[in-house]
Amino acid sequence: MLLFYNVVLPPSAPTDLSAESSSTSLFIEWKQSLSDVVSNYSIIYNRTDGCRKAPSGSVNIMALMNVSNDQRTYTLTGLQENIYYQIVLVARNIVGKNKSQVLTIKTLSDGM
Repeated sequence: MLLFYNVVLPPSAPTDLSAESSSTSLFIEWKQSLSDVVSNYSIIYNRTDGCRKAPSGSVNIMALMNVSNDQRTYTLTGLQENIYYQIVLVARNIVGKNKSQVLTIKTLSDGM
């Protein structure tokens, strides 16, 4: 007798994380492997002093936004103008999680 099981693995890290900025918002996009089982995404972001790399590859939490598993875009609003932000996207499921690379981006100055 053969038994078959569906094995669920932690999702792979989201890829191609990118953002477009305005003076008070960031439009974020990413890709996820079609074979991954993802329950939801968490977007973690924080203001930064403009350094290009987060210490130890992480971001201190300023805010955490949970996004449904079928989304591949999100707009962070209510941000301050002319400020650098670091963003990490975390893909989660019942088995585990995996995070993207850290993205650093600056909001525009008002009037730009």
